[in-house]
Amino acid sequence: MKEGVNIAVNALMALYVTKGVQPSELIDNIFDDEYRTVSSKRNSDQTVTFTLSYIDQGAESIQTVESRYTYDADRILLLVEQKVGAGRYSTQWSRKEATARAIENLATALFEAGYSPERISSSLATLPVDLHHRVRTALKAVA
Repeated sequence: MKEGVNIAVNALMALYVTKGVQPSELIDNIFDDEYRTVSSKRNSDQTVTFTLSYIDQGAESIQTVESRYTYDADRILLLVEQKVGAGRYSTQWSRKEATARAIENLATALFEAGYSPERISSSLATLPVDLHHRVRTALKAVA
């Protein structure tokens, strides 16, 4: 039981402290042969989006793939989207959704472990303040 809680806490904290692939790493891709363009744009909501396009040579066709990476002002990756050819962008990864899943997993692990309210409070006290409230809210939904 406790192991499940530890795994859930570690997964949430890893997501919380990891910034994701950095813009400089994306820009370096322009030196790889398959990459065609790299562009950046500052958005009105203070986020920055990098768009990379590259050629994907499949067994039967060659297609252009565009990947879009959105960052906040602290260079934390928020969203990764991708489109193939003339298709629409689809979300590949979202920090918001990944964090919500990790919080839900922790709430479920705490509930299933049968922790007392005091033990839950002491466990949550080790989390950053902004996560503490979100996990507490998720616990109410699980209980």
